[in-house]
Amino acid sequence: GTSGATTHLNALGATALRNGMVTTLPIDNLDMGDGWPHAWATYSRGYVMSEFDPRAYNTAATFTPAQSFTAEEQITTAFIQSDFVGQLFQRQLRVNAGVRFSDTKTLIDNYKQQGAALIYGPNHEAGAYNNVMPSLSAAYDLSDKLTWRASWGKTITRASLSIIAAQTVIPNPFDNTATSGNPNLKPELSSNFDTSLEWYFDKGGLLSVAVFRKDLTDATIAVPKQVTFGSLGLPDTALGPIFQDSAGHVDPNLGMTLKTYTNAAKQKLQGYELAYQQNFRFLPEPFDGLGALASFTHIDPFTLTGKPWVSTAGKTIDVNAVPEYAYSITGYYEKGPLGIRFSYNYKGKFLHPDSPVNLGDDLVRWRAGRGYLDGNISYKINDRLELRVDALNLGNTLGFDYYEDVTGQYGTGEKTRMDYAKYDGRTLKVGIRGRF
Repeated sequence: GTSGATTHLNALGATALRNGMVTTLPIDNLDMGDGWPHAWATYSRGYVMSEFDPRAYNTAATFTPAQSFTAEEQITTAFIQSDFVGQLFQRQLRVNAGVRFSDTKTLIDNYKQQGAALIYGPNHEAGAYNNVMPSLSAAYDLSDKLTWRASWGKTITRASLSIIAAQTVIPNPFDNTATSGNPNLKPELSSNFDTSLEWYFDKGGLLSVAVFRKDLTDATIAVPKQVTFGSLGLPDTALGPIFQDSAGHVDPNLGMTLKTYTNAAKQKLQGYELAYQQNFRFLPEPFDGLGALASFTHIDPFTLTGKPWVSTAGKTIDVNAVPEYAYSITGYYEKGPLGIRFSYNYKGKFLHPDSPVNLGDDLVRWRAGRGYLDGNISYKINDRLELRVDALNLGNTLGFDYYEDVTGQYGTGEKTRMDYAKYDGRTLKVGIRGRF
C-alpha cells in the first residue's frame, strides 16, 4: 500500500506533481485579513483519481476495536385516536385526541478495555425505556374564511445509534479532536404547543401567522474535555502525518480534545411563522396556472446547555443552537398536463453542536447559513402515467463550518477559519409515475 504509492509518486516526479496543481480552491467568502494569501494550490478530484489512483493503493484498514461496534434498536408502538366534530356558537369545531405508547430496546455490541492491562474485549450492553405521548389538536372556524387552530402533544427524538454505541474515534485525522459515544443517553423529550390564525382570502389563497413553543428535556449535547492521545487507546494511524514523527508514531502525551455526549437540562424553544399561498387564477391565459408559496420562521436564540457562550475575557457572546431564521419561496405553474415547480429554501447560521461552550481558544464554531434551489417538471401522459424530472441543489450550494474569533485579533473575526467545506453536487432524477 504505502510503499507502492510512494514508488508511484516518485515516478511522476516533482515537476509533474507541481504542474498538476490548480492555484485556487473552489470556495468564496473566506476572509483572511490583509497580508494573508488568498490563493491556494491543490489538486482537482479528477487529477487525483486519474494520476494517483487512490483506490489501488488504499488497502483495507487495520481492525481497530475502539472504533468497531454493532447496534440494534427494537421499537414497538401502539396508537389510539378519536375525532370529534361539533358546533360552538353556531360555528364548526373539530377536535382530534390521541395517545401513543412507544417501547424501545437497544442492543449494543462493541469492544471495551478490560482488566488491569486494559486489553480490549467483547462487550455487550442492553437498554430499554418506554414513553407515553398524548396529543390534542383543535380547529375552529371563526368565519367562512378565518380559521383558528391549536395543538399540543409530546414527542421523542432518539439519539443516533452511532452516538449511543460508538467507542472512541477521531473524525478528522488532521484535527486533534476525538469523539466518544455514550450508551446511557436518554431520548430527547419535547412538549410542543402551537397555535395559528389562517385567512383563506381566495380559492387556493392563504395568509397565516403562527406561534409555537417547545419545552425540551434531555437534548443530546457534546461535552468537551482535555485528555492525552495515549489515554484513548487508538493506533498512531488515527491521526494524520502532521502529528506523527519520522517513524510514524504519535506522542502519547499529545493533548487531545475528547467530546463525549450527555443529556442537557430542560430548555425552551419558541418562535413564530408567517406563511403565504396563492393561485394566480386572475391572470389571463395561459398565465392563470401560475402560483406562489412563501414562509418565514423565526426562533428566539437559545443554547442547549442553558448557559451563555463566554470568552476567556468574560464577554458573553450571543449564539443560537438552531437557525434563528429560515425562509422558503416557491413558484409553480400547473395547467393541463404540465406542472413546473421551483423552490428555494434557506436557513441561517447556527452553533455547531460539537462546540456548545468555549474550549479556551475563543473560537465559536458556526455551521454557516445555506440555501438550496430545487425544481421539478411533470407531464401527465394520461390519467395513469406521469413523466417526472426532479432536480435537487441546482445551485450546487457550498456548505461549510467556520470558526469566528470573538477577540477580533485575526481578520475581522467572521469566517476567518473555514472548515468542513463541501459541495454536495446536483442531483437529477428522471422517472415515470404510474397509478394502477
